[in-house]
Order: sequence, then structure tokens, then C-alpha cells
Amino acid sequence: MNFTVLLLTALCALPLTSVVAGSLSHNKSADYAAWSEKNQDGSWTRITEQAVAQSPLVRLVPADIHQFCPGYPALPQQQRSQFWVALFSAMAKPESNFKPQSFYQEKFKDAKGRRVISRGLLQISHESANQPRYSCDIKQPHYLHDPKINLRCGVKIMSKWVKTDGVISQPRWSTEPKGGSRYWSTLRPARGHLKTISEFTRGLPFCNPNQRQQVLLGRRS
Repeated sequence: MNFTVLLLTALCALPLTSVVAGSLSHNKSADYAAWSEKNQDGSWTRITEQAVAQSPLVRLVPADIHQFCPGYPALPQQQRSQFWVALFSAMAKPESNFKPQSFYQEKFKDAKGRRVISRGLLQISHESANQPRYSCDIKQPHYLHDPKINLRCGVKIMSKWVKTDGVISQPRWSTEPKGGSRYWSTLRPARGHLKTISEFTRGLPFCNPNQRQQVLLGRRS
């Protein structure tokens, strides 16, 4: 086994931190996601992992990734996937408070003049989910309260905009939302949630270059 494999194996084995990042903290259980205490069977994490694995996200290196996971560019695919899952889980806290049945009536209307309703863990609307650019193919609005459907659609939406804009959140230099912030206002600095979300993902052991360096030094000693 070469040194690189030993290092990556050690990183995978690192315990999750218990440092609190705003209203989010890392659970010491095997589930690294922010929703682990609310979804104790780990199904939301597994659903999102599967969706991310089928998306282009793990192949992308957003220009603002240092804000969310400084160590991301050097990570293998498994840890890149875990980063994205952790990001979605951290977003779900301000979006829905981890409540799949949550809904919110938006102030704007759809093409038929009806108030748009955002639903589920990631607060996705039926109208936008079925746009051709996302291809979520949601038959009925209430299906979005199913975590499996909601999270899979959320991954498609994020993939579309990160691939298009090359960023996750709205850059400070931009007056217009970019990346995932085109859809989710929680990724816009002005809404006040971005700091908590990015602190949570930076707290992942493999996202922290200092923690990775400690593992490296430990293996050399």
C-alpha cells in the first residue's frame, strides 16, 4: 500500500468534529450530514449520495470552493461526494428546518397566475422543478414532500447552475445570484445563512487542510 492510499484511508477514518457552526454541528455518528439527528436511519444521506454520484458535481471545482471546502480540489471522488451531501444537508436547515412536510407560499406567481408554493427539505416548487433545464419530472406537487424526490431534484438543480456559472453561491462582486444561489436564497450573502452553511462544510475533516496535514505528519513520524 503506497503512502497516498494510507493518507486517504486515515482521512476516511477521522472522527467528525463536534464544533458548532452557528445552529449546525457535526455529529460524532457515522452520518456526517447536518440532518443526522433528525433522520436517524441515514436514508436522506444515502439518497443524496446516490443522486450526487449520478450528477456532474464531483467532477466540478467551483471557483468559490475555498469558501466551503479548502481541501476539495485534492480530494478523491468519495470525499467530494460527501462534501456535496453535507452542503445540501446544511442548506436544508434554513430552508425547511429538516421538515419534509414544510411548505412556503412565495410572493411571486406562476404562468397561470397562481402563487408558487415551495415544498420539502430543499423548498422546491412544482413549477420550477418541471422546467426542461432541470428535468425533475414531478407528477404532482405533493410528491416534493418525499425526501427521495425532493433531494434528487435538488441535486439536478444545483448541478445545472454550478456547471453553468462555475460557483456555488453568489459572489460578492456580483449584483445577481449565481450558481446555486440562483435558486436558493440561503446561498446569497444578504440572507445571513451562508456563513453558517460554509462553516459547517469547512468543518468536515477532509475539507480542513490543517487537519489533513496533521494526519500526514503523524504518518511520517
